[in-house]
Amino acid sequence: AIRASSGFGETEMAGAFNRRPEIGWMMDHLTVDDLHARMGGPSFLDLEDLISREDDPESQIRLIKLIPKFGGSTDFLIEKARDANLEIRLAAIEVMGGVRSDEVRRELMVCLEGKEWQVRARAALSLSGHGKAESVRDIAPLLLDKDWRVQLNAAVALKRLGPAGHSILRFMSRKSGSPQARRMFAQALGLPER
Repeated sequence: AIRASSGFGETEMAGAFNRRPEIGWMMDHLTVDDLHARMGGPSFLDLEDLISREDDPESQIRLIKLIPKFGGSTDFLIEKARDANLEIRLAAIEVMGGVRSDEVRRELMVCLEGKEWQVRARAALSLSGHGKAESVRDIAPLLLDKDWRVQLNAAVALKRLGPAGHSILRFMSRKSGSPQARRMFAQALGLPER
């Protein structure tokens, strides 16, 4: 709606987001129909087209975070979760935590095995955002990840998933082979260190 009423092209629109924080505020606090009423233009925003034409990764990331507010497609988020740019991938994976669909859940499970530690860590947190107890079995192996930051994010994700996640963390806080990992898992649960 904003782009249509402003007459901006894709690059100019992305620049406007950076220069005019009130646009972001409006998008955070108004529905698409309210934006339409205030600014004219159609009652939808073609964010996917805008993002795909934008060259600046920072602008792409800011726009990706708006997708759930405007009903963006899960296929587009999945495509961005496979982008060559790590920061764009991480932004898409983060947004996927708030998009409840089987396709998104499957993609997040694939991301749990990502090459970069940041991808694995972010995917664990996003998958826990779906609130499904069966995600415990997908996230639990990350407690043994080679990177402690992934282990920590997996512990936080498991804590969010309730009793099933808590029991795995309790077990690992006693039985992990690493004293540091035992302390980290106990701290994630709020238990006294062992």
